[in-house]
Amino acid sequence: MKIVKLLSKYMIITYLSIIPILTMKIQYDNIMGNVHQVYINAFSYSDLFLFIVIFMSILAFSLIIKNMSIDRFTIKNRVHSSFFSREYILIIGFMLLSWLPYFITYFPGTGTVDEVFMMRNPIYITNQPFFYNLSLNCFWNLGKFISHETWGLGLLNFIEQIIMAVSLSFLLYWLKEKGVPKMYIYINVLIFSFLPIFPNYAVCLAKDKIFSSFFIFFFICIFDFFTLDADVTRRTKWKILFIISAVMIGLRSNSVYIFFCSIVCMLFYYLYQKKSVNKVLISVAVIVISLTSFSGLFLNYQYGQHNRLAEAIGIPLQQVARTITLDGVVNESENNFFGQILSRENWKELYHPCTVDTIKYDASFNNKFLDNHPKEFFKYYLSMFKNNKKIYIEAWILNTYGFWSLSKWNIIQTLFTTSLNRTALHLSNPNEMIKIGTQYSDNNIISQKAKNKINNFMVKYNGYISAGTCAWIYLFIIVILMAKNKYKFIFGTIPIFFCWVTIILASPIAFAFRYTLFFAFLMPAILLLPFMKQEDNNNAT
Repeated sequence: MKIVKLLSKYMIITYLSIIPILTMKIQYDNIMGNVHQVYINAFSYSDLFLFIVIFMSILAFSLIIKNMSIDRFTIKNRVHSSFFSREYILIIGFMLLSWLPYFITYFPGTGTVDEVFMMRNPIYITNQPFFYNLSLNCFWNLGKFISHETWGLGLLNFIEQIIMAVSLSFLLYWLKEKGVPKMYIYINVLIFSFLPIFPNYAVCLAKDKIFSSFFIFFFICIFDFFTLDADVTRRTKWKILFIISAVMIGLRSNSVYIFFCSIVCMLFYYLYQKKSVNKVLISVAVIVISLTSFSGLFLNYQYGQHNRLAEAIGIPLQQVARTITLDGVVNESENNFFGQILSRENWKELYHPCTVDTIKYDASFNNKFLDNHPKEFFKYYLSMFKNNKKIYIEAWILNTYGFWSLSKWNIIQTLFTTSLNRTALHLSNPNEMIKIGTQYSDNNIISQKAKNKINNFMVKYNGYISAGTCAWIYLFIIVILMAKNKYKFIFGTIPIFFCWVTIILASPIAFAFRYTLFFAFLMPAILLLPFMKQEDNNNAT
């Protein structure tokens, strides 16, 4: 066990040391850049020296902090004293009021092309989560029944804002119960209320906001499970919160893997502790798997639809495209197979290192052939890997650049200023939304001048720590926890780890902070982890 802990520590420190260097080595102009605009510069001996310096510095820091007393907050052996309190409700109301000007400006809310497609085609857009797809369509139709689609979407958006405010407030209330000072809580209330990125997401109908909101509940459940000495799974409040958090499964594709991997870790922990497995865990896991299977079986049986393979293999497609574009080693059989998906000329023309969308959404891309030959695809994909390992690694690094690098803030798929008003909802082609740009609501509750000021403030100050930097901070804190021998705290953060890993393994685009919005939501808790300690059993209440 000691060897495993030591190896894990050195692996993370190695990662933390490589990332700053690799970030500096990547030449990046824009997300639509070609292989001549986005590439990796050659490494030198000075990079090796810098790596050693960073590695030794982090290692030395971990050894120094090991003997320092930094514990400030005691985690008490209780779940939650109350789900609701006057202060908790006031914080929720304060956040909602703070977001209201943005809601009025962009009513019924902002969104992307995906949301419009889901509303118009609730069943056939199978690359989107089934249940979120269904909820959008239900409120779309409710709006048409009442008066207009915008009213239904506005109602859905407001409900989602309430859920977001409840989850963020609950996180802060949870921290308060850990003994965190009120000043820290109030500072984060102000950040969640007024830092533009948060109201921007609050009024956006993209699925990532609501997923990240339920993800907070899931994180709290898992963290309490591993850090509280008492068996919290047998407490009613924990069971309720855990069941509520399972809603995230229907809100994003990777949530199933996050949930499943977390449950497996919990079951192994039960076995390690030699405790009987709680029936609640098994029951919820069975329900989740059943619902997930149901959505796929329903679509396939009722409509003959199934998820496009291209939606699940974005990075392999990028690796194939880069190999062909750079004239890597490709034999005749591989060339003939991939040529039936896309011509060699189109592979080269459509390949952009930072996004696979230009390939899989091109009219010439043969989805039907790919869907009918999945085994053959992976056969030739793996055979081509043998002679093109370096190219494959480069393709993965560039296509996930924003999620691991210490890059500067990027507004791609992060700044949402296009209202889904009557004009946007009735476009003959939803893809035309991309050309519209900023667009306000149809209402006259506030003046056009006021809307311009709100939008300008949103655009000017919309920013946060980049996704890759958030991941670096999280892993650096894991190193501190290792040094302090707080492994239960590390296991308590496994949902964050699994969520991040599933993104860097399969992201279709290099920059999309909305995929990692959970980092922004949970950062107040992540930063405090090194300063928490478990309550002494003798003093437990």
